[in-house]
Amino acid sequence: MRSAGPRLNATRQPGSAQALGAVLVGGASTRFGSDKAAARWNDGTLLDHALRTLRDAGATHLAYVGGRQRHGDSTAHHVADDDAMAPCMLRGVIAALRHAETIRADRALIVACDVPLLTADAAALVLSNLRDPEIDAAVAHAARDHWSCLAVRTRTVARLTEALARDERAVHRAMSHLRVARVGVDERELTNANDVATLRSISDASPPRG
Repeated sequence: MRSAGPRLNATRQPGSAQALGAVLVGGASTRFGSDKAAARWNDGTLLDHALRTLRDAGATHLAYVGGRQRHGDSTAHHVADDDAMAPCMLRGVIAALRHAETIRADRALIVACDVPLLTADAAALVLSNLRDPEIDAAVAHAARDHWSCLAVRTRTVARLTEALARDERAVHRAMSHLRVARVGVDERELTNANDVATLRSISDASPPRG
């Protein structure tokens, strides 16, 4: 995978292009034990919080991908992923990009619903890397790549769909032939709340954010 490297001095400038902000909520939440997207976080749910983060990061359209249709936020569109595809994160990414095509957004900022410490500034930094026309995608990077926060150009959807059709389920391998920028983000912001105990611990340690 080629890397354009982090652009640590980028500022939040959404630009004139249309950007979809998409939250992935389609996981089974097996370890969590209940619908993770509906778990409480500050004054709402994890889904509410993720949508606000994407909006504040510069997304011009909002959606949540997978799972059931919800009625809490009328500004966010529900995108059903394709049941004919293998259940995996890559399927959700593809569904988000297909919706981006439909609304004529040329890029999508995609986050998992279970990284509530991710700030809008960090998400905007990831998205800003797509201002370089040669970059196909950008991924948050700390000690490793964190595919729970990535920005992807809509034009990549055909290649990613082909990869999934070949039974490739890992996002990083599906993107191995794309030009991907790794963007430095604080490791703590990328903490994944896979279970209730982790969510409680990071909630207790974090002051509410407005």
